[in-house]
Amino acid sequence: GDFTAALDKLPRGASAISDLSDDLQDSVERAWAYATLKFDLAHIRTGVLLAPILATPRTRKHLLSISEEFERVSFDVLSDDFWEITDGSPEDGLSAHDGTKLRFASAAARDSFVCYRRNDSAHPTDRIFASLCKAFGKHRVFRDVNSIPPAAQDFAAEIRRQLQGAKAMLVVIGSRWLDASDGAESSRLDDPDDYVRTEIEIALDRKIAIIPILVDGVQIPAARMLPEVVKPLATRQASKVRADPDFDSDVDRLLETVNTIVGGRRNLLLSRDP
Repeated sequence: GDFTAALDKLPRGASAISDLSDDLQDSVERAWAYATLKFDLAHIRTGVLLAPILATPRTRKHLLSISEEFERVSFDVLSDDFWEITDGSPEDGLSAHDGTKLRFASAAARDSFVCYRRNDSAHPTDRIFASLCKAFGKHRVFRDVNSIPPAAQDFAAEIRRQLQGAKAMLVVIGSRWLDASDGAESSRLDDPDDYVRTEIEIALDRKIAIIPILVDGVQIPAARMLPEVVKPLATRQASKVRADPDFDSDVDRLLETVNTIVGGRRNLLLSRDP
């Protein structure tokens, strides 16, 4: 059952449970204090608060008196699999508005932007994107193939719109990242209309933190290989993401780096005594 709906069913007046209020208030206050230390306000879900209430014998007893369905909720399962359970739920598409209301997330809510070439790094990017979504929420991560509306006419304008709330851009660089699509000797980035160049240029102009992600064992391109407008990319601190068996550990370090910029990583940080 839903926690909010359950609260609405609490007895009122003379039939109220006399000792519930203090227990419930204490549990919610402890849970909320703990959650705000670990998550952005916009990413605290009902279940974050529900878990310690279920783990507290007195309040668990009260909830079971309201509905036996709560007996089916295991604290360990809720804690260990919380983000998998809630992924894609209605709450996952909401973000804080003024501290008391919620609104549907928009481009402004996407604070991580993934920039890549499909014919260069599609497979590792798919896995990195999935890890970002799991760690921060799908509604916070932008990737063109997933996020640009089909009806968008002006790519550069749409990228600017999607970058309005971005704090971090992850530029995935593989072995074919610089290759020209027409087989010429010049770099693809020499084309002013190259979409990767456009994305990086806008990010640099907006002073968005850029993290080059090196896959396929490549090195970050030297500044001399880059057009003037994107040369600063060569000076950014890069993260290497290797293939298995090192992929998970490399991505975990990457997620920590992203978290220092955008915050709100979905670590399973619920405990029995928040």
